[in-house]
Amino acid sequence: MQEMGSIYLKLMRKAFGTDVTSLISADVHVVKLVALSWTSMILDKELFFIRKPIKEIRVAPNGKVVAIVTDIDEAFDRFRIAVVSLATNDLQVVTEAGSEYPDWSADSQNLLYFQKMWASSKESEDELPSFGALSKTRVCDDAGHLLRDKQPSEQLAVVAYSSVNRVCDTADGRIFFSCPVLKLPAARPQHSYTQGLFALDPSRFYATIPLIDQSDSNLVCQAFESSRDGKTVAIPEKNGTTHLLSVLTGKIEEIESGPPWGRLIVFPAFRSNNELTYVRQLGDSTKTSTAKLVLWDIEAGDGRDLSANWPALLKSQWLYK
Repeated sequence: MQEMGSIYLKLMRKAFGTDVTSLISADVHVVKLVALSWTSMILDKELFFIRKPIKEIRVAPNGKVVAIVTDIDEAFDRFRIAVVSLATNDLQVVTEAGSEYPDWSADSQNLLYFQKMWASSKESEDELPSFGALSKTRVCDDAGHLLRDKQPSEQLAVVAYSSVNRVCDTADGRIFFSCPVLKLPAARPQHSYTQGLFALDPSRFYATIPLIDQSDSNLVCQAFESSRDGKTVAIPEKNGTTHLLSVLTGKIEEIESGPPWGRLIVFPAFRSNNELTYVRQLGDSTKTSTAKLVLWDIEAGDGRDLSANWPALLKSQWLYK
């Protein structure tokens, strides 16, 4: 039996508790460590559980800590970002005003994320554009263990805020991030905007550089993933197309096109700097659709179906859900 390794699984179960007068039933969202093979799935250690929905899980490069994003107030795009130690289950809340998609620094010591700069009231929230900060907080020591005391955050850039702003760190310290592209000054708040892709290099006075010329491209960079060497960015779209951006040349290549995603975009993942895995939907965008897991060789320009021999139930419930 060939091992596929360990993954982190978001589950939902029914939990029961009591108060003075009544029995309370509630949906509890759980994060568990799972050992996965081609033929079996073994539930292992329970890391975290909460009443609020779990939006994202991000594992540090050293495999010792996990960042978990939970929903606090979706109406105000407010999410809690916490880090959990796999060894001790110790938990530290980094922010309660973050976006959905944080990332770890290459050394696993710092967490990168967006924070919303809140308006003073809901009325002013409706009238003013929303701004936020790309922030960095140190959460682990040199050995990869959670720091005992919470550290202050460092603001790296001021951006237009959206809850789907995404950030990816590279091995050489550059930071790629997406955020809304607004035209300012504006006579009224902009309710329609595109999501741009930018690079920030802290070693060069924190200068931000657009990676895609929005005047020459209609590509919406909401969901993206960077290779660790920072040379390639994968960008999926809701229309079913996956793109590869060469950071060095600016060239954008379409690697595969499929049916439109009906309910979600599945984020791609780099297995190595030259190998990309992504999910392609098969069939229409209904609940009966299935999908396949593709391993794409960037240099060869070709991909193969890793899930060809998987059971149909696994492909329909794990890859497309």
